[in-house]
Amino acid sequence: MIQNKKGLSDIVTTALIILLVAVAVAAIWAFVSPALRGTGIQFTKTQVCVSNLIEPITCKTMVAGADSVVSVSPSFKTGDMVFPISVQIRRTLTDGVAVPTDFVTVVGTSPDTIKNITTDLGTGPTGAPSETGGPKIPKTQGELVEIITNRTSMSTATTPVAQPGVFAKAGSSPQVQVTTTYRLPDNTIVKCPSLPITCNAG
Repeated sequence: MIQNKKGLSDIVTTALIILLVAVAVAAIWAFVSPALRGTGIQFTKTQVCVSNLIEPITCKTMVAGADSVVSVSPSFKTGDMVFPISVQIRRTLTDGVAVPTDFVTVVGTSPDTIKNITTDLGTGPTGAPSETGGPKIPKTQGELVEIITNRTSMSTATTPVAQPGVFAKAGSSPQVQVTTTYRLPDNTIVKCPSLPITCNAG
């Protein structure tokens, strides 16, 4: 009878030890898991942005299109000479897995900048309900597109107005940067910014 009680006690003790170990492992996993998930997401983003690249390769201010500002901003005053900007954008790298859904081109000199979004439909100002016409997302590695900010695209519906921030002010050094949105096969969305480049006189 004593031996039976001792055997039963050993079984209970072993079961309690196993239960305590399981609880401890679950507690540790609950603590570590979020950090591991965050690391995995960051790794995925880095991997996508290293293997896929849409970037500006040239940016030129076009002296031939010089015009005078007819509206005022903190950086521009009426009569300032401004110049349209031409940007060449290249799909430099692609892994064939991540699919670019759009890219946003930011051009100008802070605080006066303009954003255009380019999709498979075309290019237009960010916030537009749809982009039709003009450059589209380059499909193949090495393919180039050109985006030009000109007076027509900066006009209002009724009166042509050279909007500050769309053009390069004389003597300024505007920059351009492209941020591309990619969709992965599992529908994960990753945004990859390019390095900015400075625009030169054309």
